[in-house]
Formats: sequence, structure tokens, C-alpha cells
Amino acid sequence: PGSIKTVYHTMNYSKRAVGVCFAYPALGGLLFGYDIGATSYVINQLTRANSGVSWYKIIKHSAFLQGLITSGGVAGALIGAIIAFRIAAETGRRKEIIYGAWLFLLGAGLELISGGTSSIKTSSALGLCLLITGRLVYGIACGLVM
Repeated sequence: PGSIKTVYHTMNYSKRAVGVCFAYPALGGLLFGYDIGATSYVINQLTRANSGVSWYKIIKHSAFLQGLITSGGVAGALIGAIIAFRIAAETGRRKEIIYGAWLFLLGAGLELISGGTSSIKTSSALGLCLLITGRLVYGIACGLVM
């Protein structure tokens, strides 16, 4: 029966491993903050004819859709934060962060193909749905890893 101080000093852990475990959630928070700041500029760009998306006219005159695109990440983060404790309790924090990383990738992929690339053509409705869904998935990932 040693004191807490004695137990603490006898624990073996790698400072590098602790740093890595801290770095990934911190990076998620940094990316989330950057995303919030950059979204207003992106919305401005998406409403222009030379934006490269086929659905620019749809959101140009719809404040609701502009708000939905902007707040999709924040709404997703709220959902992710609500379910984070349950997922961490059932699977562990490490797996939860791995799930969040996969969701980051999925959300980014959905946002990428929403505008249509040279090999993937999307209709206006599908492209807009993919963008909003991608923003929501990305936000859930942010909520999970923070």
C-alpha cells in the first residue's frame, strides 16, 4: 500500500507515445477550427459561376442552404460529442480515435466528389447532398476525436 505518489513514479510509459496520443485529437481540434474559419470564404466561392460546381445557382439565392452547408460541420460535431462517451466506453478511446480518423477520410471524400471531378460527374441535387452529408460526417469525426 504505497501512496499515489509512489504508484505514479513506478509506472512505465513512453513520453513519445503519450505525445502521439495527444497530437491526434489536438490536430482534430485544429482542423475543426480551421474549417469553421474557412467555410465562409468557401461559401462565397461556391456561389460564383466559375466555382467549378454545377449547383452554384442553387445556393447562390438560398441563405438556408448556405447556412446548412456552413453549420453541417458544427451539427455533426454536436452529434459526435454526444455519442463519443458511449463509443469510448464500449470500444476504448484508441479505437474511437481510429473511427474518427476514418470518418474524417470519408467526409473529405464526400466533399471532394460533391463538386464533380473530371472522372466523376454529379447532378446538382446529388452534388449538394454529397457536400452536406460530407460536412456532417466530417463534423461527427471532429466530435469523436475531441
